[in-house]
Amino acid sequence: MTKEPSQRFREIVRVTRFCANLCGSDVFDPNYRINIRTVLVLGVILFSFSCCGYCIHYSITVKGDWTLVIQALCMGGGTLVQGFSHMMGFMFRPAELRVLLEETHTLYERHEKIDSDYRLYLNRGVDLLTRLMKICAFFNTILAVGMSLVTVIYNAIYETRVLIVGIYLDAIDPETERGFLITMILQSCFIAVGGFGLYAGDMGTLTTITQIMTFKGLFCCKLRDLNEILLDEPDNKTKSLEALRDIIQFHQQYLSFIERNRSVSFWTIFVKFLTNFFGLVCTVFCILLGVWPAGYIYMAYCFTMMYVYCGVGTMIDIANDGFIEACYNGVLWYELSALERKMLHTMMIIAQNTKGLSVGPFVPLSVNTGLQMTKMIYSMTMMLFNFVSQ
Repeated sequence: MTKEPSQRFREIVRVTRFCANLCGSDVFDPNYRINIRTVLVLGVILFSFSCCGYCIHYSITVKGDWTLVIQALCMGGGTLVQGFSHMMGFMFRPAELRVLLEETHTLYERHEKIDSDYRLYLNRGVDLLTRLMKICAFFNTILAVGMSLVTVIYNAIYETRVLIVGIYLDAIDPETERGFLITMILQSCFIAVGGFGLYAGDMGTLTTITQIMTFKGLFCCKLRDLNEILLDEPDNKTKSLEALRDIIQFHQQYLSFIERNRSVSFWTIFVKFLTNFFGLVCTVFCILLGVWPAGYIYMAYCFTMMYVYCGVGTMIDIANDGFIEACYNGVLWYELSALERKMLHTMMIIAQNTKGLSVGPFVPLSVNTGLQMTKMIYSMTMMLFNFVSQ
């Protein structure tokens, strides 16, 4: 039996909530309260920050190895800050997130009952979220397993003692065989937990954002319904006016939905891109110096997640343009009355000023922004590398 789009969407949300619940951050639950899991996750994050701080102190004062400082800054200023921002973003705006999710459920349940065209676009929205869910799961698994595996293989081939990341734990000496083994195991566990937490955060953020594109398809279906009324019942102006009002109300709902998503995800996206930029500069620099074998995995993860968000931002921009194009080309203007044309024209003016998501207050979230950041990462890394080489 074929599942309805709303059922498929609820199943994905159930998985997202399960992951968020394990991290103590299932803010989609109306009865959510800070619990023991929340405290434990925050404790792990703070403990990891302290380990990074200890590593920086130890590397400068004892070992005199500044490359370990860069690795510690990469993980602390990159991954840990990113995970912390996801968690705080959820915990400080739970009501808005719940309203957005409930509104998405209503959107699916209301429109899937109309006809197959509506269900087609709703299924496309679920398919997009499913693909992103699988991509995020794959690369977070690669992050959690790959960094440890690459380091173990590297040590076996070259018979060295290189840690997964240059972060030392207080009271454990990694120079001894036992201390090295314990440090490796603990680092593997912390990276696995961190990868799972980042996955839960990404899915919680993307669940409602990805549904912005679904509005555009439903909007086209509503315009089709309006055209059918204009052709089949040209004298029934009451019915056509009612259909047009429904279209305008739907567009207002879309504007409200995208604006609230912008507000809720603003700091999460900004911090994610800032930490990704910082982490990638540090990682590529360490790779060029040949001091971090597992850095290749971390670099692949950061680049992938950056472009996942950039791709979603570009799709939202395309959806915004699609509203304008649909109004121009998808409506039988010559069949509309003067009042109806004026109403539709006003909606088009508003549609032309719709903003998408952004990185910070000014930079649009798009693939072009991702490419510009990639160029900046390359330039910064080469500048540092040339400075060290001189």
